[in-house]
Amino acid sequence: NYHGSILFGSKKYSMEQIGVLQFVANENPDIDAIHRMTKPLPMYFKGRNQGGSPIVTPLHSFVPYNAQATIHTPNSLWATLLPSTVPGRVSDIW
Repeated sequence: NYHGSILFGSKKYSMEQIGVLQFVANENPDIDAIHRMTKPLPMYFKGRNQGGSPIVTPLHSFVPYNAQATIHTPNSLWATLLPSTVPGRVSDIW
């Protein structure tokens, strides 16, 4: 059982409500190949102090996400099941 909470925008979530935390990386993020071919690098994301805001997916919703730069809480360990028959860099894409 986790203790504490995380603030997203103006709403506070308890750790029991969190499943996956996905992070983004500035400069050369791990993004879709089409996006990479059509947008110049380096790429920068807006932080909270620059007008950016986190995205919270509603409960019982499914969205695709990259397995890199993620933290899975016990609530979402089922989502860590990735194919083991392909390289790790590919498994979260297929």
